Amino acid sequence: MIQDKFIPGRYINLPTALTGQVNPPAGTNDGDFVEMTSKPLRLEQSTRNPGLGGRYSGVSEGVATKIHRNFQYLRYIVYRTTYMNMSGVDVLTGFMQGCRVVVYSDRGRKFIAHIGTGSDAARSTSTKNTWNAFARMPGVQLLAGFNPWAQWNNNLPQAQPGDHFTGVKCIALVTPSLDLYSVALFKHEQNMEAFRVHDIVKMQSMTINELRDI
Repeated sequence: MIQDKFIPGRYINLPTALTGQVNPPAGTNDGDFVEMTSKPLRLEQSTRNPGLGGRYSGVSEGVATKIHRNFQYLRYIVYRTTYMNMSGVDVLTGFMQGCRVVVYSDRGRKFIAHIGTGSDAARSTSTKNTWNAFARMPGVQLLAGFNPWAQWNNNLPQAQPGDHFTGVKCIALVTPSLDLYSVALFKHEQNMEAFRVHDIVKMQSMTINELRDI
């Protein structure tokens, strides 16, 4: 639903409090599942922002009257799998650079997971192996999943004047009907929480076998 608001050229507010990496909870190990929660969030109606050079949509806590503006944000922890309940609104998660995002049902409840791999190959393998074992358990039904970064990995979007030098960022968007989107963004050079939408692409789900052997 919210995918229609990710219009190329528009700026979206993504606070660091959402997109920043979370430290692993004490007592957890590589591959462990960590349950997350998200406050109800809404994407505000866009306004023209001369300082950014385009239209800008802020993000606020609370529920919007127009349901297509509501969403939740699933934060990530490197070398852990974060997950939360799918509550009937869109979910954003990221930033992405090779992690898989999977929607699954466990004993009748629907969840979304961000499998947090990183630059350490051994730790990433441990994290993926833990997921693969979970995905084969009785009662777990895999519904959809994808690698959002795969859309851009071999065709990196290029920055434009006004973009920050850190390069393209990627977030995943998953709708309640299991539509999967990859969004390419560029941070503004003078506003670290304003991101220019480069493009949004609808992606196909990986197969069940692929999601059991990531």
